[in-house]
Amino acid sequence: MEHLGVTTNFLFGAYDYHTNFGFMIGETPVTIGFAWLLVIGCSHEMARGMTKGMKGITKWVSFIAAGSLVTVTMDLILDPVSYIIKHYWEWENEGVYYGIPLSNFIGWFLLASLFHTTGSLLLSKHACNSSWERRMGLTFGLINGMFILIAITGELFWAAILTAGLSVMWYFIYHWRVKKYA
Repeated sequence: MEHLGVTTNFLFGAYDYHTNFGFMIGETPVTIGFAWLLVIGCSHEMARGMTKGMKGITKWVSFIAAGSLVTVTMDLILDPVSYIIKHYWEWENEGVYYGIPLSNFIGWFLLASLFHTTGSLLLSKHACNSSWERRMGLTFGLINGMFILIAITGELFWAAILTAGLSVMWYFIYHWRVKKYA
């Protein structure tokens, strides 16, 4: 999907990766695929915990929405840091959030919805190790925390405050529902 986005501007908007982002296949850094796996894994676990105790279609819709919103929350810090501080890519059309177009965040939400829908259909019958779940929930906070610190050192204060606030809210909901429905 990322390669499709780079070559056609599909989903995310018009952008190009800089060569300082590591090994590339075509015009896409290999690390992007691993980053997507990590982000989706973390947001999948957060959504699982946030929808614990729900049933049926309500749970399914809430799971996909929560997972996608958590994914976009992560992108609210990943993108400004990667674009402004690290210079990993260049946007062709600037947007209102640190020069990042709105289409990027809509694209992240839509793609995350697709991934979470697919994951919920494929993994719904499989039990997960509770230590794995806790680790993925913790990893969400650690990744966001690291990028928030980088954002603060790069004077991206609004991105740091927004992401920290949303992350605390997601963690509160996650831990409340996990404890309530343990």
